[in-house]
Amino acid sequence: MRFDKEKQWIGAVYAEDLVLMAEMLDEDPSLADFSHEAFDDPYREGRFPVYTLSFAVSGPPQQQIDWRQVERRTNFEMVKLLVEAGADPNIENVHGRPLCLCRDEDMARYLIDHGGDVNRWHDNGGAPVYFAVWQIDPDRLKMLIGLGADPGQTNPHNGSSAFHSAAEVRPGDVLVADHLETIHILKEAGLDPNRPAGVGVQSDWGPVYQGDSPLHMAAQLNRPEVIEALIAAGCSRSQANVAHETPRETALRVGRGEDIVRLL
Repeated sequence: MRFDKEKQWIGAVYAEDLVLMAEMLDEDPSLADFSHEAFDDPYREGRFPVYTLSFAVSGPPQQQIDWRQVERRTNFEMVKLLVEAGADPNIENVHGRPLCLCRDEDMARYLIDHGGDVNRWHDNGGAPVYFAVWQIDPDRLKMLIGLGADPGQTNPHNGSSAFHSAAEVRPGDVLVADHLETIHILKEAGLDPNRPAGVGVQSDWGPVYQGDSPLHMAAQLNRPEVIEALIAAGCSRSQANVAHETPRETALRVGRGEDIVRLL
């Protein structure tokens, strides 16, 4: 019987049938926090739970994974229906809590007004600010800071800051302009551009941190415009990591070209 109800609920959610959803919530409020493991995750083995509130906030699961590649689809009225029925605004989906995924200011404000924590860390990734930086979404970053998000939080897993993530622009990345805007936003928000990451812990994209500054990370990648933006934001060329390397020495060690070394 429960299986039939859950199947009916999933159908109502994907059809965005708010009338049927409201009727079912009246009968069983626990459905507000219902999740089902329904979609393969291309970045991890196995399947992941899809919470109804995550669906309403940020659209289908494939959109939560790569939001730039599909047409954006959200449902604010569904969000309100679920929250008013008791849905947890901080419920944790593998791809982030609702405020990690939300790109609509009115919706984000509603979630905050109903108990959503704009600074709460997501156990699988980061706080909402980190998601905005990782997903190269400067508009969302500005929105979150305006709503009270703290851009100065550090990653509890490796001690990095949002500046470290903003600095990690890989060769071939076509979204460099958005990275540069993100760096500018973090600077304007007063974030320390020289805060070192942890020691002996994995960075988000590969190298092991050795007390590196954001400029140390950028020095390992072939993007001079990012280095220029970080220096303009206040990153120090002379700051050494625990291996006693300055960013310039890091660039030389990994074999970066003269155009990179000259900037440092």
